[in-house]
Amino acid sequence: MTSLIDLSYGAGYAHLRLTCPERMNVLSLAMAEAFNRAVKEVLARRDIGALVLSGAGRNFMAGGDLNGFAEADDKPAFIAQTIDLMHEALLQLAQSDLITLAAVQGPTAGAGVSIAAMSDLVIAAEGASFTMAYTRIAGGPDCGATWALPRALGLKRAMEMVLLNAPISAQEALGAGLINSIVPPDQLLEVTLSLAETLGAGPRAAQGSAKKLLRQALGADLPQMLEAERAAFVRLAAEADFAEGVSAFLQRRKPQFTGQGSL
Repeated sequence: MTSLIDLSYGAGYAHLRLTCPERMNVLSLAMAEAFNRAVKEVLARRDIGALVLSGAGRNFMAGGDLNGFAEADDKPAFIAQTIDLMHEALLQLAQSDLITLAAVQGPTAGAGVSIAAMSDLVIAAEGASFTMAYTRIAGGPDCGATWALPRALGLKRAMEMVLLNAPISAQEALGAGLINSIVPPDQLLEVTLSLAETLGAGPRAAQGSAKKLLRQALGADLPQMLEAERAAFVRLAAEADFAEGVSAFLQRRKPQFTGQGSL
């Protein structure tokens, strides 16, 4: 793939790891290009139910590449190109059936916080912290921050995080709803990859459908969601995994899902 990204595969899941620890995995243009390519590769596969996002070294991602911003002759064009690559990839992930898990450690800032917030599940290491930092450099939020943060935190807390740039601890992030759990640093990858393997072995069509319904619900009214739920369940009822799930429950055995539904 590239030295900036390591893309590997496990049983039913993919692992996209940012591998530029000497620069704290900053979001450079090259990193955005590699991220976009990796996401496209993962989404092209039919045997993947979950995607883990992680960062090598002491932190997940330290935000944008300020050196790159400073050196760019045409700053607006440079930033637009970087953002376009990330936004395309993040939108494709959000609209897919893949369950995205972020494994976050260390001081995470800017786009790193945005990417975590856009993920479906977030596991943080003890000692992790989250800082937006965009307005500190007179820039604007990106990578889905203004969509994801108000939905996770509520408008007032999102405003505080974006405007005041005060770092919040993993414990605060857990209490606010930005992350799902906190684990010891040496267990972060093990726990996250184990969860991804569990999801990868699950009924992918059903999991993807539930993810889409929950995301859709954030902008829909009750009648729309009732109809969407009905349509989704009726479609899932035609899948082999549904028949297997029902049979396994009635027979008091562990289901053997194929994950081969209509994703």
